[in-house]
Amino acid sequence: MDDLTLEGLLKGHRMITDDTQIIIRDRKNNFVAAGKWFEDGILETADKPVESLSYWADRNRLHINLK
Repeated sequence: MDDLTLEGLLKGHRMITDDTQIIIRDRKNNFVAAGKWFEDGILETADKPVESLSYWADRNRLHINLK
């Protein structure tokens, strides 16, 4: 089974819009990147496998933890 990636989320789900704030952390909870899906810091991690994620609909924020 293939790992879920941010790229897969962007292509397969409609919860990520141009206004969604994405916060990415590594396995040790260190900050990796934050911004909109089209910003360089986020795009640079698009192919990394996702360990877990949480979406805060009231704030339109997606928190991603990488493997």
